[in-house]
Amino acid sequence: MILHWSLTPVWLVSLLFWAILGLAGCASVARTEGTSGPLAWRVTDLGIVTRNIQGQAVDTYDFTLAIKNVSGRTLTLTKMHRTVYQAGGGQPGHSSMNGRWELAPGGEWKFPLYSYTSCTESQGCLDRRNAQPLWQIVFTGADDQDRPIENRLEIILPPRPAEHVDLGAVRRKLPPAEPPPVSAAGVASRPAQGTTAAPAMAREASTNLVVEVPTWRPGYEWEYSWKSPQGSGTFVWSVNRVDAIEGTEYYVVRGSEGREIYWRKHDRAYYMEKIPAGIETRNVPPSPIPWPLAIGKSWESRYTRERPLDRATSEELRSCIVEKQERVTVPAGTFATLKVACTDPRRQQVVLEVWYSPDVKQWVKERGHFYYGVRDRELLRYQLE
Repeated sequence: MILHWSLTPVWLVSLLFWAILGLAGCASVARTEGTSGPLAWRVTDLGIVTRNIQGQAVDTYDFTLAIKNVSGRTLTLTKMHRTVYQAGGGQPGHSSMNGRWELAPGGEWKFPLYSYTSCTESQGCLDRRNAQPLWQIVFTGADDQDRPIENRLEIILPPRPAEHVDLGAVRRKLPPAEPPPVSAAGVASRPAQGTTAAPAMAREASTNLVVEVPTWRPGYEWEYSWKSPQGSGTFVWSVNRVDAIEGTEYYVVRGSEGREIYWRKHDRAYYMEKIPAGIETRNVPPSPIPWPLAIGKSWESRYTRERPLDRATSEELRSCIVEKQERVTVPAGTFATLKVACTDPRRQQVVLEVWYSPDVKQWVKERGHFYYGVRDRELLRYQLE
């Protein structure tokens, strides 16, 4: 088995230390918080999740990475490169993600991440499923004076935690969320007891419909009907303006009775809803969508749902996937859509299904699953002028 290393001296020291610990049989070490330049970071929400990857039940090691701007400058991060090493040997896994993550002084972002192992050797591999993953994460971007920044985070996770969530039951009928690992010979190999660490990232399969993030303008309007066991009715959403909150721009969409909904401008992440009495709900951090969307792309979001008027909060986890391309007929017409399904892995239930149309720049059909039953909403008319 050949190892391909692309390491800084600190990582080389870490891996040599791991080798010594393995030979000596000593207790493991971990590094789950630290500081890199203007970024302070910490690891939370460690757990094991079983996913359906290419038809195989695969245990992934999940965690949430929280980064915080501890400088007095506003930072804009535009790329996140991840490398995962499996302590004890094996080929590293690599992935990159482009985006726009703005951090005002004291601002914080959270990233749900996971890794798993697969075997690429024809003669089989040693079982290293209980080894500790070593993550090297590099953020690049610029500060508010357009000076480039690069911050390197070096994370050593503790041994696999006992907490376990099984996504297999809710995902077994869905398309695979990850492509198969590919061996050096270019042949797909099944996930197994191996030594190639594959970092999590949003992935997409080929499809005729690829949807980019929509651009909204004041005056855009969508009217919907809704029906549930609690009643039925109609409502209108209208793009009113763009507001800046702590340096980040949000589309403000007005609803009925003075309701205002805030979606982050650059990625359409849901942030909060206001009513005349105050903030009704708020997601911290906002729930991002990894555009462009295509069949097979999947992502996860961890956030705190705040309800200030009720003085209540809840910790939420959502796992979403673009299931298929589907032609949908609603009162407003017939549209080519991408269907997205989101589950709550802890309850192993689908909680939201949406059919998004690039022609409308919004969803044309939505089905929400609540404690009181199913709520259906459909587009009645729209205006993009």
